[in-house]
Amino acid sequence: MKKILLLLASLFPIVATAELPVDGYYRIQNVATERYLVLNDNVINSEIDMSSSKVDVSNLKSWLGFDKVKSNPGSIFYIQKVGSKYNLIAQGLSIYELSGGKKYLDIVDNGDGTYRFEMTTSYGSGRLYDSANKGEVGNAVTKKGSGTVKHGYWKLLPVNTEDNYIGLQPTVEATDGWYGTLYASYPFKLASDNVEVYYVDGVCEGQFRLKLITDDVKPAATPLVFKSNSNDPAQNKVTPVFTETTAPVDNVMSGTYFASYEDKNHYAFIEYNSSKMRVLGVDATKNLVLTTAKESDLAGGKYIPMNTCWLNVPSWLSGVFKRVDRDAYTSIRSIETSTQKSAVKGTFTLAGVPVDENKALSPGIYIKDGKKVVIP
Repeated sequence: MKKILLLLASLFPIVATAELPVDGYYRIQNVATERYLVLNDNVINSEIDMSSSKVDVSNLKSWLGFDKVKSNPGSIFYIQKVGSKYNLIAQGLSIYELSGGKKYLDIVDNGDGTYRFEMTTSYGSGRLYDSANKGEVGNAVTKKGSGTVKHGYWKLLPVNTEDNYIGLQPTVEATDGWYGTLYASYPFKLASDNVEVYYVDGVCEGQFRLKLITDDVKPAATPLVFKSNSNDPAQNKVTPVFTETTAPVDNVMSGTYFASYEDKNHYAFIEYNSSKMRVLGVDATKNLVLTTAKESDLAGGKYIPMNTCWLNVPSWLSGVFKRVDRDAYTSIRSIETSTQKSAVKGTFTLAGVPVDENKALSPGIYIKDGKKVVIP
C-alpha cells in the first residue's frame, strides 16, 4: 500500500507541470503533418464559427520545414491570455478580429506537450485542424475530414534564439555588406551583434539616405532596411518583444505584410508598378540603390513580397536612387523646395501621396507646393 501511495504521489508533480501557455511569441506546429502555421492574408470572408462547415480559416496556411519559416514573420504568433481564453495575434490581425470582435479561443492541454485550439459558440464547439493533404503546403480547416485526431493537435514552440529563432534574410549584397527590407507587426531587439537597422528618411533626385535606429527596441509596423555581414538568417537573429513602439514620422518607405495572389477568395497583395515604385537593389558597381524591380525580385513575378518594403516615388522624382552618406546628402532639394520652374501644386506625404487639404493634417512632415512643411 505504501508503495502505491508513493507511486501516486510521484505522479502529482508530473500532472502539475501540465500548463497552458503564458503570454508570448510562439510558432505553432501541427503534430500530424509537422507543418508550421503561417498567417498568409488578412481577408475576412466570414466570421469565425468553428462549428460551421462554411467557416473560412484558409488565411492560415501551413508550411513544412523550419527553413520555410525561419525568416518569415507570418509564422510568429503572439498568444495572449484574455480571462480564461486566448487571442492569437500575427501580421496585424487577431483571432478576435476574425471572429468579428466576438470570440476568443480555448487552448486545451492534451497533457503530452500538445494542445487543441477550440471555440465554443451558440451552435456548439469546433476545433482547428491542419488539412489532411500530404506535402509541403496545407491550410487550416475546422473539420477533421479525412485527417486523424492528431491533425487537430498542435505544438506551441516559444520563439528563442537557438532552435526556434526568427532571423532576417537579406536580399542584396552591396560593397559594404548584405541588405534587406522588413515590415513586421512586432517590435524586436537585435539578438545578433552584426545587424544594424535603418529606415529611409530622405529621398531626392538620384539619391536616398538611411537613418540608423539606435533604440534598443526596433519599432513595429515600420518599413525598415537592415544591414548584416551575412546572408544567413541564423547569423541575423532578432527577438520579438511585446511593447508599444512609435513608428518614425519621417519614414518615406511603405511596407506590406502579405503577398497572397493565388486564391481569389484571399487576394491580399501590392501589385508592383515600375513607373511609381522602387525596391532595394544594387547597381553595376554594387552600390545600394532603390531601383526598378526585376521579375525575380517579385512574388509571382508581379507582387511586392510579403513582409518587405518599397518606395512610392514622389510625383516630382524619377529614375534610380543611390544611397549616399548622411554628410554627403547636402540637398533635400526635391523635398524642401522644388527645382522645377513650376512646383507641383498641392499637399503630399513624403511618399508622394496626395493629402486632402480640407482636413486637419496629422503631425508629421508634408510637401506643400514643392516645399517641406512640418506639422508639430
